[in-house]
Amino acid sequence: MNSKPTPDISMLRTAAGSAPAVSQCAYFQRLGARIIAADSNPLSVGLFTADRGCCVPRANAPEYIDALLEICKVEKVNAFLPALDEELLKVHSATNRFEQVGTMVLLSGQETLEICSDKWKLYEFFSKHNFPTVPTRKAADARRSADQIGLPQLIKPRRGRGSTDIYVARTPPELKFFIEYVEDPVVQRFIKGSEYTIDVLADWNSEAVVIAPRRRIAAESGISYKGQLVWNTEMVAMVERVVSSLKLVGPANIQCFIDEKGELLFTEVNARLAGSSILTAAAGVPLYQGILDMICGRTPAKCIHAPQDLVMLRYWAELYLSTDKASSFGWKP
Repeated sequence: MNSKPTPDISMLRTAAGSAPAVSQCAYFQRLGARIIAADSNPLSVGLFTADRGCCVPRANAPEYIDALLEICKVEKVNAFLPALDEELLKVHSATNRFEQVGTMVLLSGQETLEICSDKWKLYEFFSKHNFPTVPTRKAADARRSADQIGLPQLIKPRRGRGSTDIYVARTPPELKFFIEYVEDPVVQRFIKGSEYTIDVLADWNSEAVVIAPRRRIAAESGISYKGQLVWNTEMVAMVERVVSSLKLVGPANIQCFIDEKGELLFTEVNARLAGSSILTAAAGVPLYQGILDMICGRTPAKCIHAPQDLVMLRYWAELYLSTDKASSFGWKP
């Protein structure tokens, strides 16, 4: 791991209870950052493995931002790397408030975040800029043509994250049912093929300085637990254009498929660090170091080339605590 000196960085990391949080925070710690972890669940493992843990309200609570600001003020946090899709727009709207307590938020702009958080707007973006994407319909259109469109179809919330409330319809009655069952859905052609997540770091001018494609071998609840670093020249070239056209800033991840015919199809853009980006970092790609460089006002190193051949297999691990220790953040046995 080639790290540069990291002068007094205290980084706030939300979603400390998520599956990838512990390894991501540990990697930033090895690079010299102090990690303050926050989560709404008092038994979140990341609260106990970070340098400092803080229990906060859920991201949809009206007092959520105030709680984060208080943590930043008390802990002298100088960098905030949001991790939850549902908090991104809310945090962006409070950027000035974070700056007032000395905390820089590393995040894309509002228009970019609005596109990334809305699957219909993202489909329109891909189509407008001639990026290959999956045919997508709004609910009303899909409902009218339920007996004519090809099956299977994928029904998913227009706004949402992970694999929550995503269903495959294989018959017209199933399609009609799930269109009504899922709140404000979009309907997409179900793609058979290989799924990829591309880790990206974009500088302040929305130029991609890191691009690292990963093949998702196996995933659970939207998180890859078996993955492989790969290289695809066409994919990388298009991702450079996506980053620039979408005006991404900081870490992001872009998802796509290569279907059974070998066609590349973009599906998602998440304007945050990917849950499985630790594979990219483990291969020596300076994704995490580049994030710290941006926080420190340095120019991140450019790394757009075939990475080390590496496969990731994830497994469970345990952390044992006394009842007193487990109660540290408000849990009541």
